[in-house]
Amino acid sequence: MNKNKKSLLSSIGTAIFTKTLTAPLTRIKVLQQLQSFHKTNKYNHFLKSLQNIHLNEGFKGYFKGNMANIMKAIPNYCIKFPLNNFYITKIKKYKDQININYTDLLLAGVLTGFNQVIFTYPLDLIRTRITQDNTIIRKNLSITECFQKTIQNEGFLSLYKGLTPALLTTPIYIGIQLSTYQFLRKKDTIVSNSLIAGSLSGLLSQSLMYPGDTIKRHLQIDGMNKSKKYTNIKHCIQSIYQHQGLKGFYKGIFLNSIKSIPEVAIKFTIYDLLFNL
Repeated sequence: MNKNKKSLLSSIGTAIFTKTLTAPLTRIKVLQQLQSFHKTNKYNHFLKSLQNIHLNEGFKGYFKGNMANIMKAIPNYCIKFPLNNFYITKIKKYKDQININYTDLLLAGVLTGFNQVIFTYPLDLIRTRITQDNTIIRKNLSITECFQKTIQNEGFLSLYKGLTPALLTTPIYIGIQLSTYQFLRKKDTIVSNSLIAGSLSGLLSQSLMYPGDTIKRHLQIDGMNKSKKYTNIKHCIQSIYQHQGLKGFYKGIFLNSIKSIPEVAIKFTIYDLLFNL
């Protein structure tokens, strides 16, 4: 099997495994980010969040939105690793060098992240909307229904709500994640282990770029069910800060930090395992 095909199949397998294994943590993190939009605080604590989800939606509630997340993750992962390798190769040729430094790795990662955001953003928005509490949105929507209702009620461009903060932060997040992982893997120390390198790169990247993710998610659900709160990005930032202070931009970050360690570690480890089979 050639490398391109192996990379594609490894990326698909990695997306399915990673997102499914971390789905409950992902859902609670998003609910924590969005609860202030709905003026509720029932997802402040992890155990209470688990109880609320099970009470309202049963065991399957822990995986609500996971199919949309997988559908987004598969093209993301299929783009991420091959495209990142493509940019690294191009930078090497352009600079006529054998090895590549951290700055160049970061550039390749940012370019990869930019492509990811543009290509899969509507699915990211749909996933966010589906993930919400069914007692808030009043109806469980399928992926197709959510697409249809979003376009019907808010227009086609509503699929790109929150795109600006995503473009400003997500490529940098992905760039830091990929470049840090690759940089650490080259070290002849304990941090070169794929599990440790993946965990550290995930923790660093999400901690630095987390506020952008919160702003993006608020904008993604703004206008859903005619619940319009923000006039623009600036108003969204001001509103979050006014009602919650700086901590409002970091809602769910503790859980996301816990989630990001196994998630990124699983992602890079499974990809390496599948690719080297």
